[in-house]
Amino acid sequence: MSDFDKYVSAWGPYGNVCMGMFVLTAILNMLYIKLMSSHPNLLVKTTIAFALGLIVLGIVGGAALAGMSTISQITQLGIFIAAASFVLLIVFACSIWCYYSEFEMAIQIVDTAADYYNATLRIFLLSIGNFFVVSIVFVTTVFGVVSYTLSVPQPFKLAGIPTAFDKTTGAGLYA
Repeated sequence: MSDFDKYVSAWGPYGNVCMGMFVLTAILNMLYIKLMSSHPNLLVKTTIAFALGLIVLGIVGGAALAGMSTISQITQLGIFIAAASFVLLIVFACSIWCYYSEFEMAIQIVDTAADYYNATLRIFLLSIGNFFVVSIVFVTTVFGVVSYTLSVPQPFKLAGIPTAFDKTTGAGLYA
């Protein structure tokens, strides 16, 4: 058995995982279209709440990073992350507050588009086609990288990447 056959056989058990992901994606896509069609206000408000929650999480994470770090550069980074997230929160909240009537119009447009997609199911076929194209590109890329790696003698040595480290000094050991 060649090295290439070993890599190919190593991907064998993941075929079921890929098909499971495809089925899950198709189901979630259909549920999302149904949700957009039946409850567009809920979907938009949930998305806004999720975005605000992520920004608040950035503020809390940056403040925690600044508070727990003993290294001044990391403390400055934490303060920067918290400040940038706070500015983003203010801008995002103000844009929602000031342009909420335009959001209502956008919600109606999304509702109309969702009703159309729900009736024709074209977006479902588009996601299936996209899945196959991305899968082909991914498999081709993986096989290309594996083939190149197997064809180059000692690729880590050529790239100057250490293959191991000495535990006492931390210095890199090269092949």
